[in-house]
Amino acid sequence: MNLQEFLNAYRAFGKAEWENVVEGANKDLSLFDETLYALAAESEKRTPVIKRALVEHHPEVARYRRRIEDFEGYPKDDMLTLSRAMRTDVMKLMELRNMAAQNLGYHDYKDLDCEQSRIHEETIKDRLQEVVETHASKAEALIEKHKMTWESWFQDLRELTAFEEALNPQDIVEKVVETFGFTKLRDVLSIHQDEQGIAGFARKFSDRDIRIAGRIIDNASDLKTFIHELSHAILYAYNTPKTLDDFLLPANDEFLANLLETVIAKKVCTQTQKWMIQKVATLEMIRMSLSGLFELDLWNKVKTPEERFVHHYERLMPIKHPEYWSLDSFRSVDPLFIQYYPLGRLAGKNMLVIIDQEGLEGTELGDWLYDHLINRATEIELASFL
Repeated sequence: MNLQEFLNAYRAFGKAEWENVVEGANKDLSLFDETLYALAAESEKRTPVIKRALVEHHPEVARYRRRIEDFEGYPKDDMLTLSRAMRTDVMKLMELRNMAAQNLGYHDYKDLDCEQSRIHEETIKDRLQEVVETHASKAEALIEKHKMTWESWFQDLRELTAFEEALNPQDIVEKVVETFGFTKLRDVLSIHQDEQGIAGFARKFSDRDIRIAGRIIDNASDLKTFIHELSHAILYAYNTPKTLDDFLLPANDEFLANLLETVIAKKVCTQTQKWMIQKVATLEMIRMSLSGLFELDLWNKVKTPEERFVHHYERLMPIKHPEYWSLDSFRSVDPLFIQYYPLGRLAGKNMLVIIDQEGLEGTELGDWLYDHLINRATEIELASFL
């Protein structure tokens, strides 16, 4: 098995995911799981991306993940019924990921993830706890002012940061290109707009075909999301694996996208937009940190998920239905991703201090970001930013 063969299968899988999510196709992703697992099993070299493929595309892991992702066979009468029905499968999927990681010599799946991010679990927990303590009072004030609930959280974020005039995603891309000099985006990036669609979803099909799905942006929450996906696209545009050792792994991808998002928003948004994005960031930083702390705790205390869910999330607001924990896709489809969002934003805020001290602006800043971050995305030590 060579690099190009694996890369082609990797991208074909991403393309099929895009077609299902954005275009409403019904591609059978299990076929791509089988191909990627078979190729990874053939590989003599156990690189990070090969190890991840041997876990995520393991036949049993993939079977449960697809069932959960597609809500296959679950009663959909209401969220409570659905969450209770999914609970057993989500916990089984965690068990299967642990077993697949143990087959590779790890203590558990969490151990594999920490090795790949090169950030110690205790460091992650400490930083997430700092975010909670730093943002708690401001978040609580916003929640009280806007009468937010966990059940209406995302709709509340959009409503409390609504714009008077909507923004076109393509205009945001062009502003980023002009500000930072990331001109390659003009040749490789396309935006697929859908007024009722998702706020943002990025995939790389080939070196000259990177796509973002996004709707017209009429609030700061969706603007922040789109800039986040655009940050992924920047990483994809300037990074192509040359060996099986330098794939952009999920930890680096999410961490650096959040870092770039923070810097880009500061440099291209209006004062009003930045003020509204800060509201969203205050609330989302604490939500994601609580989510990350819960998930890390869950891998250690998997038999008591409802109790641990209440323990973490009630630090901000009451929990009406602890069973809802199983509905969060970060517990099943994208496990151990969520912590890299607040950690990346923390790193972005630290980076802005350096940028301001150096007096970097415009294309000079773009060149600096390319040299220090973007061109080193696959190798960079994330812990050095924390």
